[in-house]
Amino acid sequence: MKNLTTNLMLAAIALAAAPGVVSAQQLKAEIPFAFRAQGTMVPAGTYTVTKNNTSGLPKFLLRSVASGNSILLVNPIPGDPKKAWEASGAAVLEFECGDSGCALNRLWSGHSSPAYTFSHPNAEKGERTRLAVIRLAVSKTN
Repeated sequence: MKNLTTNLMLAAIALAAAPGVVSAQQLKAEIPFAFRAQGTMVPAGTYTVTKNNTSGLPKFLLRSVASGNSILLVNPIPGDPKKAWEASGAAVLEFECGDSGCALNRLWSGHSSPAYTFSHPNAEKGERTRLAVIRLAVSKTN
């Protein structure tokens, strides 16, 4: 009976830990321009994105590979990914760019997950904007 109880407890711990392992998948992107994320100006470079669901609400950690500096992306608004994104299956970062620079707009981690929209300052009236989409690749973690 003691072995059965121990085995059931270990199985419960393994099942509880499984979502944390999946959410720890790291994505990587080469972003060729400076941009704004969570109100912070970020230089061009290689970045990793890690999703964290530990509190039930998704958060993303954006980390510079070169400097190690990171920004916690909080309060994303979930929504449907664009049809083209779903068709390709590749995870993406979408930036809204204008005369005043680029800002992180949306993130889609691929598969059947929602696309997340992040708040950022609106473009000035009359300013032309465009969307820049950067593909994310699965990063090998140690």
